[in-house]
Amino acid sequence: GLSKGLYGANIQLRQNRAVEFVEMIKDNPGVFTKQLLQTEEFQDGFVYTFQRYLSERAKEKRQIIKKIFCGFSQEKNKRDFKLERYLYTLEQLSIEDIEVVKMFSDGTIEQLIRNQFPDMEPEKVADMAKQSMNMQQIGIHLLSEIKGMKQFENIDYAVETLSRLSSLGLVIGGIETTYDYSGSNFRESAFGKE
Repeated sequence: GLSKGLYGANIQLRQNRAVEFVEMIKDNPGVFTKQLLQTEEFQDGFVYTFQRYLSERAKEKRQIIKKIFCGFSQEKNKRDFKLERYLYTLEQLSIEDIEVVKMFSDGTIEQLIRNQFPDMEPEKVADMAKQSMNMQQIGIHLLSEIKGMKQFENIDYAVETLSRLSSLGLVIGGIETTYDYSGSNFRESAFGKE
């Protein structure tokens, strides 16, 4: 009885997710044309993406899967589109990791710079935001204070998270040494921007 009930609920959940994904295609006829739907490249990408969409637990990540798939569908050269890399990378990320990566492009860095230098010209703020930031800037100021992610007050936690994101190619980590400072610095990678 219990296993049959759980199996039925599981099937219903998967069915709802399948309907969500198919409705996304139906609701975007400008992207998903009849001609596109009939190509083997599209169908291969659809099956690969659909399987991941059905098994993804987090709603936020399912939304990202939809965006990735739309990008794939709009790409002329589907063979070279990094569909598998995007989906694999997303699978490795927690929701917290996604928020950390977003921090590099959502205006959080610019906000920190404006808070520290209220009279700075907007062009200089934008230039500064593109530079690498050290662990204290990222962990304590950006993630803990501005984003409210208090676990990043622990520098070891911040280093571990950013190192993991670096191993996935989403951020670039390096060591910066000057006469009065030596430490890890990070910035968004080209893949992370995508």
